[in-house]
Amino acid sequence: MPNWTHVELDYRPYGAGSEPFVKSRHGFSAARLGKDALAVDSRRQDHFEAELLRLRDATGSDILSIFVSFNEERRRMDKGCIGHAVARGFLDQVCDGPDGTVASVSIGRRAYVRP
Repeated sequence: MPNWTHVELDYRPYGAGSEPFVKSRHGFSAARLGKDALAVDSRRQDHFEAELLRLRDATGSDILSIFVSFNEERRRMDKGCIGHAVARGFLDQVCDGPDGTVASVSIGRRAYVRP
């Protein structure tokens, strides 16, 4: 059962294809990220990273749960977006928690030097 982090924010949909935060309660292992290069759809990835910054501001932490309840709308970070963000240096490398799945991500130093 995922540990949902509630934030007093509405989810901002990407709306131009698949969402970077999906409606799923299923976790995944760090080995299954499957994306280790820069994103082809940079607009979707930029939207994802902007949402991470909103979450950081709302929670006051660089460490974010991948399971987020946006004003009771439960969504999980897309694993491909996480992988692209790690490849770009926006997120630090992710690790599995004690249950063998990724529980959180950490915003990396590169996020603070965005153009």
